[in-house]
Amino acid sequence: MWIVLKYKSKEKHLLQKKLKDLIGANLIFFNPKLKIEKFCGNKRIFLEKNLLEDYLICHSKEFLNRSILHKVKFTQGVKYLLENFVCNQKDIINFIKHCKNFEENGFINTNFFKDINFVKGQFISGPFRNLIFEVLERNHKNLKVLVGNIKTTISEKSSNSYIPA
Repeated sequence: MWIVLKYKSKEKHLLQKKLKDLIGANLIFFNPKLKIEKFCGNKRIFLEKNLLEDYLICHSKEFLNRSILHKVKFTQGVKYLLENFVCNQKDIINFIKHCKNFEENGFINTNFFKDINFVKGQFISGPFRNLIFEVLERNHKNLKVLVGNIKTTISEKSSNSYIPA
């Protein structure tokens, strides 16, 4: 069974260790990540960003046991356990499959966001990197956006990567 936890951002690794101690080796974590390109002077560096920010998806057969779930709720590092995970198993599984379809080398590629409806976005690469844009029009080949006072079009084949803001 899959559960979704919100964790304290600085205690993720401690939480994972505590959960492995509690549940055992048959615990699976799913935490999709983005690889973001950043320039520091003339150097290009890559940063990892959690797609789900401070949420962690975990799987174990032990989660069927209510006493184990109660212990998980009060494990160090857990802010809270999302409710209704039992009736949302199909949605969680579909989300994981969707993420894995866009995974390359352990990271979600930016095509993941092309089918998502959003009003504002942020460039994470290219000349507009770190700028926020507003979506004006969307079609299957491109995205018309407003960056400040500048209207521009982002082609589907563009090398500019963006995420919803």
